Amino acid sequence: MSGSQPNVLAGKTDMSLGLYLGASSAGVSLFGSLAANKALSKQADAANKAAQVRIDTQSRAFQIDQIKRRNRAELIRARIRLLGSSSGTGVGGSIAALDRQALLDQAFNSEIARANLRAANTETKSKLAAVLAGIDSKKRVPFADALVSGAQGFATGLSLQQGIDQRNALRDFRASQPIVDNSLTSFMNSQQTGISIGPPPTAIDPRFFP
Repeated sequence: MSGSQPNVLAGKTDMSLGLYLGASSAGVSLFGSLAANKALSKQADAANKAAQVRIDTQSRAFQIDQIKRRNRAELIRARIRLLGSSSGTGVGGSIAALDRQALLDQAFNSEIARANLRAANTETKSKLAAVLAGIDSKKRVPFADALVSGAQGFATGLSLQQGIDQRNALRDFRASQPIVDNSLTSFMNSQQTGISIGPPPTAIDPRFFP
């Protein structure tokens, strides 16, 4: 009878637990990545809308400012004409020069306002691009994440299954061994070695024998 332990890893290991954990891990990772990307896409949409609202607001403010400048210039020119009419000089000479200057001032101020609008819109778009780049860098590749998580889950499940198989095989091996009577074995060993396993002999008192 041999007392060696069985090689429980020599046989084929059941991979069902590994496959189950691998599939579960891959599914959880896949849905997690998709949900994270969806949240990031919402952030990108919100950033786009916010930037567009800012650009629209700046454009409307520019248009209102242009109307005010135009009205102001028309008022100045009307006063210049009125001044020329009241003085009897008409619109010639210095009055005409003042009128042309009012038009030039209006055009100059309008061009400055237009340049400011372009700069503001460019800044808004640059900030939006930076925000979108940051969001895009956080996006995940769902199927790649699922593949990695699935492989890790499969490896974990396979290791657990091997441990379970080894424990069960060891239990079955021990259960299959015959039960040995220890007292009989000890007696047989004592006979072979000459050592008594019983109580020590009692000394005889010589007074009881003639």
